[in-house]
Amino acid sequence: MSGQVSAPSSGLTGPFVLPRRPKSPLRTFRTKLTAMYAGTAVAMLLIIGVGVTVSVFRAFGDYWMISLPAVRDQATGMMNAQLEKGRSLHEAALYTSAHLGRPNYFIDVFDSNANAVFSGANQLHMSNLERLVGEKLSAPARFERSVVPLQGGFVEIIPNYFTLTDVLGVMLLRMFLFSLLAIAIGYMLATLIAGYATQPLRNFSRNLSLLAEGEYAVQPTNNDLPEEIRTLNAVYNKAAASVVNAVADRERAAEKLRSYVSEAGHELKTPITIISGYLDVLASGLVTAPEDVHRVVSKALGETQRMTDTVLKLNALARLDREEEEAGTFDAAALARDVTETMNSLASNNLYFEAMENEDLLVCGNQREIRGAVVNVVENALKYAPRSRIEVRVISHCAEVMIEVTDDGPGMAADDCDHAFERFYRGASHGDVEGSGLGLAIAKRAVERAHGRITLTSERGRGTAVRFYLPRPVSES
Repeated sequence: MSGQVSAPSSGLTGPFVLPRRPKSPLRTFRTKLTAMYAGTAVAMLLIIGVGVTVSVFRAFGDYWMISLPAVRDQATGMMNAQLEKGRSLHEAALYTSAHLGRPNYFIDVFDSNANAVFSGANQLHMSNLERLVGEKLSAPARFERSVVPLQGGFVEIIPNYFTLTDVLGVMLLRMFLFSLLAIAIGYMLATLIAGYATQPLRNFSRNLSLLAEGEYAVQPTNNDLPEEIRTLNAVYNKAAASVVNAVADRERAAEKLRSYVSEAGHELKTPITIISGYLDVLASGLVTAPEDVHRVVSKALGETQRMTDTVLKLNALARLDREEEEAGTFDAAALARDVTETMNSLASNNLYFEAMENEDLLVCGNQREIRGAVVNVVENALKYAPRSRIEVRVISHCAEVMIEVTDDGPGMAADDCDHAFERFYRGASHGDVEGSGLGLAIAKRAVERAHGRITLTSERGRGTAVRFYLPRPVSES
């Protein structure tokens, strides 16, 4: 929507407050979404760490497998050279270990009875636990020991597991530090992304809270939103508009009821006051002559009849303001003719009817209500133009049928014409003519319920014309 629709919050008896559960950081969708993003990042880092560790094992294993023949030949040559010089296995092993120049390997030397003569691991102060861990670590990398026979024994070339653990430890430490940095940055980005993704939902939540508290502003649609959120936004706007219209209708209905009650009370107050005055006169004994008593009673009965007519018309208006009754199809000419014939005696035979012959004058609406409308307009003409010629015509008018009631009476002022259909309105020139000011209001409401329209034209000294325009039945073809 491109604008706002609002209605005063006074239409409700009190704000409805949604119950709120205690806020928990783990219950908000934004926090859960952020945790999901961060958890995904941590899982990916763990997978990367495991992959890098396995790759390092493989790389060291491949390196040791490739360089092992050269190391073996170099160590064997140095051991044999020392043995040819008459040195013992232990002395040759010490010399070879010190001058081999291969930090990624160490040697173990055994005599012909497989007794340990020299251990490179002991030279590196490697404990049994470290050896065990090293052997376990070396298994996936396919590290192999190389055994070479010597004069009086044999030498075993073993990869230096300390090199692997040192490199791997440094690598994992760096990876851990970078992972912490990546997780921190990822968490901040995840918070921003989650905040952006849930912003429309937070807006909806805030707007719904305001709606529940009596703020009936419909928020405009943001076309930059994703399709799903845009659909939700449209649904919200439609619901909010419905609430706005419902509250506005309720406020109008309440205002109409207040005005209706006030005007009805004012209209009924006068006859009740007059009747009460007449009864007081009779009760006080101030009037004793039979003819005077008869005159007072007659006036009281007249006011009673006037009050009864007003109540009946108020009931008719109340009925017209309720849910529409079932409409039907009827002949407007037959209805107007019947009204004319029924009321002609009241018009001293000055009431005339005219309709087009051989013409389809069927209309849609509630026949009883339209008849009441015509009767009220004719009664008005009889009251305000009692000695004039009153004509009722039924004419085909394009897609409508027009019922026209005209008189050549004194007419109405322009200001009176503007307010003629208002309830309880009586023009300044009504004189002593009794009435409630409800006849035209009833006619207007009845015609509107039939989805028609009503107009009034009048001019001082030139009479008045009231026209009903009623819809024809819809053709099924």
